[in-house]
Amino acid sequence: MRFQCAAIVLALTLAGARPLPGQQRPPAYELAGGFAAVSTRTSVYSCTYCPGQVPGFAVSFDTNLSSWFALDGQVDFLPQAGIGETSNAGGRTTIALFGARIGRRFRWGLGLRARQRLGLFFLLRPGVVSYGAAIVAGPPQLPGNRFVIGRKTYNALNYGGLALIRLSRHTGLRLELSDTFIFGQPAALGAPPAGTHNPQLGISYVFFF
Repeated sequence: MRFQCAAIVLALTLAGARPLPGQQRPPAYELAGGFAAVSTRTSVYSCTYCPGQVPGFAVSFDTNLSSWFALDGQVDFLPQAGIGETSNAGGRTTIALFGARIGRRFRWGLGLRARQRLGLFFLLRPGVVSYGAAIVAGPPQLPGNRFVIGRKTYNALNYGGLALIRLSRHTGLRLELSDTFIFGQPAALGAPPAGTHNPQLGISYVFFF
């Protein structure tokens, strides 16, 4: 709940962003790649509603339509097998998100040497989360307490904050802290499919062009 409230406050704060003068327009495109980590709370035989931290890689591509609004797409690949195959979230995980970001860019320096150095944005991106070895069927649908393991995909909504730091004219750092809500995912085996919150963070190296 605190995370959702913080995200709403950030969105309202950044909603008042104003475009910068034409000579300070951001690059049209951004391509970033780096590290991602997703915190999950799912279930395995030995533990119910267990926390787990799954690391991986992230690639994102942004199209800046103005200094304060951009289209944002990101794919996260988590190669680790997760917290077990007897899980609603087992196997290697792929997260694909596409949406928008809105925010404000800040600059500092004297006169004509002033440059955009920092951007703070609110992210809102629907997408999907796909698990490579999750439970797709089991008791009581199958006799003998058997489970069927396979790929399972859920709809998701990601929201949170993004900081963009310019290191030079063509490079920078992208820092992300967000929450991915997975629709219909049970928090534990046998639990109702109410959905789960999955905080994630990421740090990437950005190329501007």
